[in-house]
Amino acid sequence: MMINAGALLIIASLFYSMALLILFFSKKHIDSIENKIFSVLVITNFIGLILEMTNYFSVLNMEFLPRFNQIISKFYLLYLLTWIMVFTFYIFTISSKKDETKKRTFLKKVFNIWLILYIIFAIIVLYLPLEYTNENGSIYSYGMSANFVYLISAFCILICISCMLLNLKNIRNKKYLPLFLFIAIGSLTIIIQHNNPGLLLFTSMETFITMVMYFTIENPDVKMLNEFIKNKEHTDKVNNEKAMFLYRISQSLKRPIALILNSCDRILHEGKINEPIKEEIDDINLNAKKMNELVNNILNISDVETKDIKITNKQYNPHDLLKQLIEKIKDGIKTKDIKLITNIDESIPERLMGDSIRVKQVISTVIENAIKYTDKGFIEFSVSPIIKHEICSLMITIEDSGCGIKRDKLYHLFDDAKKFDEGKKNLITAKKIIDLNGGTITVDSDFNKGTKVTIIINQKLVETEQDKIINSLEVKKNNPKILFANNNKLDQDKMVRLFKKYNVDVDTVDINQHVLEKIRNNEKYELIILTEEMPKLNGIKTFQKLKEIDNFKIPVILLIEEKNKNLIREYLDLGFKNVLIKPITKDDIEYINKELL
Repeated sequence: MMINAGALLIIASLFYSMALLILFFSKKHIDSIENKIFSVLVITNFIGLILEMTNYFSVLNMEFLPRFNQIISKFYLLYLLTWIMVFTFYIFTISSKKDETKKRTFLKKVFNIWLILYIIFAIIVLYLPLEYTNENGSIYSYGMSANFVYLISAFCILICISCMLLNLKNIRNKKYLPLFLFIAIGSLTIIIQHNNPGLLLFTSMETFITMVMYFTIENPDVKMLNEFIKNKEHTDKVNNEKAMFLYRISQSLKRPIALILNSCDRILHEGKINEPIKEEIDDINLNAKKMNELVNNILNISDVETKDIKITNKQYNPHDLLKQLIEKIKDGIKTKDIKLITNIDESIPERLMGDSIRVKQVISTVIENAIKYTDKGFIEFSVSPIIKHEICSLMITIEDSGCGIKRDKLYHLFDDAKKFDEGKKNLITAKKIIDLNGGTITVDSDFNKGTKVTIIINQKLVETEQDKIINSLEVKKNNPKILFANNNKLDQDKMVRLFKKYNVDVDTVDINQHVLEKIRNNEKYELIILTEEMPKLNGIKTFQKLKEIDNFKIPVILLIEEKNKNLIREYLDLGFKNVLIKPITKDDIEYINKELL
């Protein structure tokens, strides 16, 4: 028995489809609508190839297995119907301009309608008659059932083209590449099969389209993202450890220096020393003051790293920001032989919470470098969202065909700004801003070939009123946690006992340095209660240092002595949530539980 060319193509396609299945499902993927649709499409295509191969052999032997041949042929037509309708839904999905939250709800409704239509079409396909032919090595099926599938396919292609035309400004988006190929190759396949019906090309063509789709869907490596997060956590931990090290060193040095200064002052004021010794004491006093000044200049590590960069959080429209950046690129390449390629995912939410000025500064820095070091070729600007819980991670890629960076300099790109020109210095500032936003930046470059910069920068989703209600209910499910700083064991035990009946957990520490350590180590609390008079570091200074920690937003109550109640207004002006007078009462506990937890 001779196998024709179409059957050989199916067998080859079957191996490619199997490889694609293994490749796709062997990795973790982000939970996106496109990935879910693609997973259905790739499975459907693999089943379709098996059905077409089985159908080929069943038609060869239809006189022996007529009933089996009819069932397989109808199932193969159902495959063709399934693939084209799933593909159409994919095109409709990538063309939707709604933000991620509204998009899911909207697409769910469209999917339900599409599913009902599919069921109706499937029933019609099963009901209509189908004929078969096996003459001169030409094996295929035809008839009203097959014609109906072709009709629905044409209807689906029209929908795809309409979606693309309605989204014309993003027609260069690589996600539309499968559609272009489907129209071009599909038209050629129809012409070839019309002249030679025995050639089995449609399913193989769909295998090729499915394979191309794999490289166009937004599908970042989850393992890579996890590594980014892991590295970020490690960096934060190291920075916190450095902060505590500097803090401990400065505090350890301050006391002996203060003792030296006090001793010098006491000796000098006694006036019972001769002139040579007095001069020596003056030198000691002068050097001790210099040393004290140096210790006072040891900054918190967050100030050292960020150099007074401040992050503000406000609502903004990321789409407007990205349009401004695209215009910036267009203006920069007007006089150069550079092609601009943009891939902006329409599923980016319409509103985000973050520092839009800083985000724009970061991306502008990379864009300016790309324009500066690229004389001809291309610049590709891509942005897509990764949404998890209340965070939208913007994945920004800026790739160019410029001069690139030498490997030895690439390794130290963010180490020392003095080694590079102003453009490279700005990258170091950009990295600090990205770090403050909980993101990452990586640079991959080949000298004389080009550079690719990938930025992941985290922004908060803007909550709706409904979201706020749901979130507030979810918080109440967990026991609130308070951090109480007091060096009196009886006061600590009393605080734990008073809050216990409200199901509030109280974490106690006996020195304020431990408060700073816990907050810098990202331990979560709903409230902090500081005692005004504490050894080494009092409540006021502790609160001032807490406010220096990035993104510190925990309300703080100050516990003071009765004698200092005239200072309550002054303490409130410093930013304390409230000031309570010792000893703390049951009414105070009830106020805290009702108003602050």
